[in-house]
Amino acid sequence: MGTNRSKKKHKDKESKKINIKQTVFSTVLSLIAGALLAAGTGYFSFREEMRESMAETKAKLEDLDRILSDIESDNEKDIRDLDSSIGGLNDRVIEIGERVSVLEGKIDPVNTLQVTQEFAQNLLVDPMSLVFLGNEKIRLDSPLAYSREENRTISANELANHKTILTYIDGNNSVIFSGQYDDKGRWDGNCIINVYDMYNRLIRILDGDYYQGHLINYRQVLMNESKDGDIWLVSDRIVGESSNHGSTWKYLRDEYITLNNDLSSVSDEDIYTVDKFVQNMNIILVEYYKGDTSNLYYNDQSGDSYLVKYFTENQNEDKFYVKTLYVGGFLEGQFDDHSGNAWYIVKEYDTDYMYYKGGFTAGNPDNHEVEIPLSELRIGEIIKASGVELECPMDWDI
Repeated sequence: MGTNRSKKKHKDKESKKINIKQTVFSTVLSLIAGALLAAGTGYFSFREEMRESMAETKAKLEDLDRILSDIESDNEKDIRDLDSSIGGLNDRVIEIGERVSVLEGKIDPVNTLQVTQEFAQNLLVDPMSLVFLGNEKIRLDSPLAYSREENRTISANELANHKTILTYIDGNNSVIFSGQYDDKGRWDGNCIINVYDMYNRLIRILDGDYYQGHLINYRQVLMNESKDGDIWLVSDRIVGESSNHGSTWKYLRDEYITLNNDLSSVSDEDIYTVDKFVQNMNIILVEYYKGDTSNLYYNDQSGDSYLVKYFTENQNEDKFYVKTLYVGGFLEGQFDDHSGNAWYIVKEYDTDYMYYKGGFTAGNPDNHEVEIPLSELRIGEIIKASGVELECPMDWDI
């Protein structure tokens, strides 16, 4: 910005110089024209006036010369100031570069260590349950791993506040952890766990954010079975005191990601976040739920939770045809609401969409009074009247 002001100042002075020259030139022409006009009044008069005019012109030219000298002097000063500013900027850039180099030298590379069984107890134990990193503090004086390169045991204290990749074997499963703990032995920041089975298939991902040992929010992938078949259960939730709020997706499970590297040589590139997992899988959406969960079940009596089930045949990136849309309360994973405000729209392959509003018990409506058939316009009216904001893809097979 300073450079632009200097350029503008220099440009203004150049314009000033040109304007002064033009003024003097016009003055000289006027004087000559006046002198020629005076010739008609007599030769001697002309000579006297010409002498006076030339003297006046000389004086003006001397003034102009002084002005131009001042302008050139100012310009030279501006140029010197500009050169000085540019030089200072170059020095600043060099200084910043040196500071970045020093900072990079202080950043430790990510360590990859196979942890001891004692330390492994701080990590995930049961890959099929909803178990996260414990709230108990890590004993910093406990052995974390044995370094073959250094031929010594590394204590937990040595890696506090350092991002580390830790691996261990838990029965038939291989576990990879990426994250860190603070100097008080508390999990802190983003921590990721990948669990592979005996066939080197990725079967579990925990991608959680911790603050001073407490899980704040998490994203996870868990393999499961349901009446819809083998599925991937994918969640994105904020942790509450008695329940967790957020979203859950169910996808058909018909393929896996495999671990190609040995545990001792895994790197950041081998770590799977939930987003990376979903992007790398060709999976079909079965169900979406928005609401609270507790004890591994959908449990929400707010009246704002909802669930959408999809037809899985002929599903593609553009069309997600709705099989069931339910808005209301949940109890232990089942539709359960007696407020009178719960409702659902349902369809089977060989039926039209039908609408029911009323009570639900153990997943079923309390009576069978339905509105059928439904147009897409009518469905839109029902959703708008309910006031619920649906955050998932929905297409209607009408």
